[in-house]
Amino acid sequence: MFNRLNPILLMVFSCVLSMNHVLATPEVADGFRLSEFARVTNARQMAISDNGTVFVGSRHAGLVHAVLPDGKVKVIARGLTMPSGLALNKQGDLFVSAVSRIYRLKDAQSAITKGPVTLELLTDGLPSASHHGWKFIAFDPHTGNLVVPIGAPCNVCLVYPQSGDTPFGTILSLDINALTNGKLKHRVLAQGVRNSVGFDWQPNTEQLWFTDNGRDWMGDDTPPCEINRVDRPGQHFGFPFKHGDISETDHDILRAQPKDFRYESPVVAIQAHSAPLGMMFYTGNMTALKGALLVAEHGSWNRTTPVGYRLSAYWFDDKHKVTKHQVLVNWLVKGKKLGRPVDIAQTQDGSLLISDDAQGRIWHLQADLQ
Repeated sequence: MFNRLNPILLMVFSCVLSMNHVLATPEVADGFRLSEFARVTNARQMAISDNGTVFVGSRHAGLVHAVLPDGKVKVIARGLTMPSGLALNKQGDLFVSAVSRIYRLKDAQSAITKGPVTLELLTDGLPSASHHGWKFIAFDPHTGNLVVPIGAPCNVCLVYPQSGDTPFGTILSLDINALTNGKLKHRVLAQGVRNSVGFDWQPNTEQLWFTDNGRDWMGDDTPPCEINRVDRPGQHFGFPFKHGDISETDHDILRAQPKDFRYESPVVAIQAHSAPLGMMFYTGNMTALKGALLVAEHGSWNRTTPVGYRLSAYWFDDKHKVTKHQVLVNWLVKGKKLGRPVDIAQTQDGSLLISDDAQGRIWHLQADLQ
């Protein structure tokens, strides 16, 4: 009897597996649909060229990819150290950050069609610490300078200026003219920043907003991760003395806190360990997202119960208070981690690309027209 039933059991088992496969997909908010755009190893920051080529950095893989308009994925650089961040300037040059180094690929779109690609090293003068050393980068739309965060080389420790001149725990603006001539000249846009892996400028203002990951090992729900706003260059955002509005517990660190210490509270305090990374202000034509700030929550790695693993949208009033929060895509379904979103990019048609370094995918989020 067992032999006769075996094929039937196999069919039932296959159906169950198939059903589980169908069920194990990200949850998507009503009014949207999610599909796979491309498979890219360890996909991190993205930049989209005028012709629709999507350049993608990696962190662990040491690669830079180009997803061509026909859907083919091409490796254009290998052997780099955590080339997580990249950005295109108005001239179409691709800039790649690899810990202490910034590379440039002139006229990137043309270069990748002509044959072997050679990246030009512009500087090796940024801090070389690998802990929080990978860097999200973007061009300031107002100055044209390259904005680069320098993460704290630790979970919690003293950073600039208490630790010396090395600008750990800051967001820097690199003078683009000096940089393209092989020199490193910068000013500090923000300090007291533990680890920012995403930022954008609010439309119609000159305000830089950025995500920041809270420190570990203060509990499952403490301290918060953050979304912050820079109102004037050089503002302090608390680290390592304050995490959100919660004080550091290490007495050696607190002894170094300046007597006249002032810091900026976060605009949004996000659930601890959610790990907000990429963020952007939506400017496309999906009506449901008009005016939204989009945030990719990479997800927790050491919390008792996982949190994050989602794409969130926030809306604000004129005083920057949150008026609405919506989860657009949830990759944490019934306790299963189905992906880890990293970066968000807006395409020319207003839809969204979301990189996922855990699944090695780029997802495509569109309005559901049905």
